[in-house]
Amino acid sequence: MENIKVEDIKARHIMSKNYEKINISASIADTLSLFRDNKKVCFVFDKGNYVGIVTERSIVRSRFDPKHHNISSVVIRTPAVDIDDNVYSIAEKMIQTKMRYLPVMTDGKLVGTISDELFFDKLKHTWLAKEQLNSVMTENIISTDQNTPISRVMNMMRENNISRIVVNDEKDEPAGIVALHDVITKVVYPADRIARGEIVDEKTHTLSTPVFEIASYPLVTLKTTDDLEKAVDLFITNKISSIIVLDGKEKPTGIVTITDVFESVLKNKPESKSMKYILSLSKIDPESIDREMINKKISSLMSKFMHYLGVGSVLFIYAKEHSSTNSHVRMRLASKKGVFISTSQNKGFKYDFAKALDRLSEQIEKKKEKHR
Repeated sequence: MENIKVEDIKARHIMSKNYEKINISASIADTLSLFRDNKKVCFVFDKGNYVGIVTERSIVRSRFDPKHHNISSVVIRTPAVDIDDNVYSIAEKMIQTKMRYLPVMTDGKLVGTISDELFFDKLKHTWLAKEQLNSVMTENIISTDQNTPISRVMNMMRENNISRIVVNDEKDEPAGIVALHDVITKVVYPADRIARGEIVDEKTHTLSTPVFEIASYPLVTLKTTDDLEKAVDLFITNKISSIIVLDGKEKPTGIVTITDVFESVLKNKPESKSMKYILSLSKIDPESIDREMINKKISSLMSKFMHYLGVGSVLFIYAKEHSSTNSHVRMRLASKKGVFISTSQNKGFKYDFAKALDRLSEQIEKKKEKHR
């Protein structure tokens, strides 16, 4: 197998031409017709200037009537990748935007697109592909009975700040998985269409429907000793975004997602000699963030645990704010001692950030004492 140096991979080596350009004034209905022609993504332009991205998924999740809205209502503002950006820069932008596609630009001109699949296919030929899943996965996965109502599953996702839950069969064995996207596309979106008087071909589901009716089967699994190469192969061939990881007794012990792979790439960035953090904001004005406060608190955490965690640790911070008192902050620390996750919500960004960081510190301290 070809052995490629990670740092030598540039955007120009992994981009494709499988995209469409569209004007911001185009209707949603016209845009949907492009996806039927096997296009994966549409890049939106306004008077020749790049604006953002539209995918079929973003249109579905918007719940707008395709006949009466143009794509300015659903466009997602994302940065572009420079044609000479390396894999570390690309991974960081993929994490920050939470998108599976990004445009590739050179001198202000659109020249291609990068997808997570293209990224992973190239990653398979590097030494990073040999990293074992036990150092990448998220532990303590959440599961539920197959007859649990969808409404309860949604509450579980909200309470645990997650987007996937394992579904157990009648023998209480893991059999499938349900994602937030399943709830939106199979429950929420059809209900909206019916409310507008449209005909829905598929069987309709309500919030009282047992979760097994919208879950995905069979459950795709790997073992803790399997490597990233096997995981990315499954992501690509099965068109999935998560894999359940089994321990030596064939019991679920963790989950690996597409985002975890990107995080693993950044964790292994050569120049990461100290803890680095990546902040991903949704519906929060970057100018309103107290960067000095963030740097100070993270520096304090770093000085306290860096010797234990080892070099190359990366703290991923995901924050979303609906109002001044309604926010979610989720932290995920990827380190050589494992992955640590903490959350806080509904108190405002500043409070939730500090609370989530305190909870993260408590987890690290607990594991550190356990090792002692």
